[in-house]
Amino acid sequence: MSTIRSSVTILRRLHTFHQSQRLQYLSTTVANSTKSIPASCFTPPVWTTTSQQDRLSPPTTISYYVFERQDHRRQYNKRYFGSFDSQKVQNLYQECIEFLQQENLPESTTAVYHIVRLITELSKIWDDQDFNDSAVSIRPKSTLGENSYEKDMDTLRNVVDVVDKLAHVLLDIKAANMDDQKDRTKYGVTLSLALSFWTKCLPGKDNGIKAERILQRMEELGLFTETEEEGSTIRQISYGAVIQAYCITIDDPDGVANGAVEARRLLQKLESMQGFESALRIYNSCLHGFAIRGMVDEAEDLLTMLEERSKTNIKLTPDVLTYSACLNAYSKYTGREEVGKPLADRAEDILHRMMKRYDSTGDIHFRPNQYTFGTVISMFAKRRTKNAAKDADRILQWLISLSEKEAKPNDIKHEEGEDGEDPEKFSIQPGVGHFVSVLLAYKNQTSAAGVKRIEELLVQMEQMFISGNDQVKPNYQCFVIYLDALAKANKPEKAEMVLSRIESLCSEDMSFDLNNYGYNLVIDAWARSSKSGRAKRAEAVIKRMNDISAETGNTSILPDKLTYTSLMNAIINDRRQGFEDKCAEILSMMEAGDERLKPDNVTYSSMIKAYSYANRPEQAEKLLRRMEKNGVAPGLVCYNSVINAYGKNNNPGSAQRAVMILEEMENVGINPDIMSYAICIDALGRSDEADRIKRAEEMFNRCIRRSKEPQQKSYKLSLPIFTALQSVYIRSDDDQKVQKTLGVIKQMEDNGIKPALTSYNHVLSACSRVPQHANDQLKEKVVEIAAKILEFLRNSDDLNPVSHTYNSLLWVCNLVSDPQERRKTINAVFRMCCQDGFLNRQCLASLKQVAGSRQFYELVGHKTGHVDITVLDPSWSRNVEGIQEFSPSRRQK
Repeated sequence: MSTIRSSVTILRRLHTFHQSQRLQYLSTTVANSTKSIPASCFTPPVWTTTSQQDRLSPPTTISYYVFERQDHRRQYNKRYFGSFDSQKVQNLYQECIEFLQQENLPESTTAVYHIVRLITELSKIWDDQDFNDSAVSIRPKSTLGENSYEKDMDTLRNVVDVVDKLAHVLLDIKAANMDDQKDRTKYGVTLSLALSFWTKCLPGKDNGIKAERILQRMEELGLFTETEEEGSTIRQISYGAVIQAYCITIDDPDGVANGAVEARRLLQKLESMQGFESALRIYNSCLHGFAIRGMVDEAEDLLTMLEERSKTNIKLTPDVLTYSACLNAYSKYTGREEVGKPLADRAEDILHRMMKRYDSTGDIHFRPNQYTFGTVISMFAKRRTKNAAKDADRILQWLISLSEKEAKPNDIKHEEGEDGEDPEKFSIQPGVGHFVSVLLAYKNQTSAAGVKRIEELLVQMEQMFISGNDQVKPNYQCFVIYLDALAKANKPEKAEMVLSRIESLCSEDMSFDLNNYGYNLVIDAWARSSKSGRAKRAEAVIKRMNDISAETGNTSILPDKLTYTSLMNAIINDRRQGFEDKCAEILSMMEAGDERLKPDNVTYSSMIKAYSYANRPEQAEKLLRRMEKNGVAPGLVCYNSVINAYGKNNNPGSAQRAVMILEEMENVGINPDIMSYAICIDALGRSDEADRIKRAEEMFNRCIRRSKEPQQKSYKLSLPIFTALQSVYIRSDDDQKVQKTLGVIKQMEDNGIKPALTSYNHVLSACSRVPQHANDQLKEKVVEIAAKILEFLRNSDDLNPVSHTYNSLLWVCNLVSDPQERRKTINAVFRMCCQDGFLNRQCLASLKQVAGSRQFYELVGHKTGHVDITVLDPSWSRNVEGIQEFSPSRRQK
């Protein structure tokens, strides 16, 4: 009895202890109470309470369930199986099985002590595991060898299942001995340990259900009392375990629809009980359940409730874990639209609330840590807004400023075992992960300003590292992000310089694991570049990869299929004579190489593009058959590339061949997308077939019908399909082509597609192609339509005229019958073009043809001779790209 009394004393102290320590104390207490039991009590008993089939039924399959830690850098499994004595676990498990296989129930005292010993020993082994928060996988470091992972996992799953069965056996014994109240506390403590197994195992669909079954039976048997403090303590611990079990239960429509909601239900039930003592950890568990499901409203409501209750009950004052859980809910929200204030802004508000509490109390439990800051930084960085990167950067600089003012993590001292708290949870030390989130945000901006800021952040990281922060030393990922940004910003030379810097760092620091990814980015930068000689520079990088691999023996640097695919793109964009044949040689080399070089759909698509640019669509189609022969099933991109090759080819029958390829796609089970139809419609418009307009309209209507079919929810209409039909009308000789082109805009609006500037420019192009010999009524109508479009564009907030718009309008001026009116109209269009700064060479050439020499020279301010745009007022072409670089006078200015 003295041992049981001591267990009650320990239970009273458990409210303030961390969950793992609390369970460890429970295990130790109950294990100590079995030390004096004779060995004879543990001889295999025989009993028949439950059928053998029920006891030995296979455990439910437990799915892997990944929780995201508050660290923004990685996703971690909530529990990691570190080094543990697998053989001892298996031996205890086998002993449990042998116990459950007995046919007759032994004397109750013997059975109770046997079950208590098994559960407590298994619990102690589990709690003694060396959890490794920095691990990336959940592979256990088993004593049984490297290939024993599945065996260990099966054992651990089975252990939870067998402990559950032992708990029900213990409950059966208690039900058969209701008059015996002397060991009630031992039953409660042991069953609380059994419940804890459902919080420590991998999440499954029935964690909460099975845990609550034990809890319900404990209540039915009176193991919780309203008057005795030890009973209330056991109840709170037991309820807390079941709440945690529900929080990690995998939601299932056929089972537990939402584990977090069930956890909240139990918490409300516990709150209503007499003698309930508030425990923040239970509320934090419930918040965690809401967080991992992205249940923002529920998490906010619970947090607000805690803040209100903390005014009268200090034990419910939210701490850093409470606020972190709410932040985690924001980060995992998966709704399509954010209702009210954006979640990233609400997350920042929580940071300010935490800092306000910390500043007013000085209690470090309220101060945001590196993980809370990391979550907010990540949320801002992932936003698809113009200022996403700047906002993420702002929070990062706040973290850095705070870390410089506050004590370092090593300066925070705690007494050994005090509150079971890990000093790391109070750390505000910035790490590489914080910077990586911001670097990625700037990289996604694809702007020169973004690239510049990435450079500045890398310099800041190096300076902080030199100053003593080992956590911010730039790693390979940081430089790769920089390389990617340079590639997208069309700066291949600088990308090569950064690559050289990475190579030197790798030779100095073995932690840099050099591979071909950075090299591939540089080659891709050259492929994207508009500079001449890009193909040769890409080939030089490949030679460099092979040379370094040969010198160092590092095979991960060797070129792969991505490398050679990028080289092919560089050759294609260079367009040197015979470029398609050179690409074909590279493709043959890849086909003959090992698995690392085997071409995929992307590679073949590049080769098809080469044949398309070389105006060899037949070769492109043959490549489709070659892919099938090589075991590579052509995908949508490859088929679209072949359709495009025929569509851009003006040879007789090319349009018909493009349509046949489209039909072939459908026959082999590949659903054409909008671009497939758009290319075919455009190809029909380019052909000389008599019924091309009718066939193009039929294909367009077929596409519209398909988009409205219920089974085609992912098939969405977009601008290209409408633009393609407009192009068909523009090229036609139909007198009504202007009205039909304008009618396409009406169809766009009817189908929920917002017309773009291109849509209106296409109508103006149709207007400009109306012949001068057309009847006066038609010409007057066309000029009226063009004038209305110009007025609409000039008054629009987001659609403004550009060079192409004014060029078409200049040709529309030719349709004005009266010479004086035509002259006035030409003057007005030219002045508007210059006023908006969109005069380019094409507009200047059109003006000379439309206006005639006399009016042309008057408008440009020259008397005679050739007039180049570079000698005119620079403001007339200030919004035209490319003019500046051709004008020496402007370069001087």
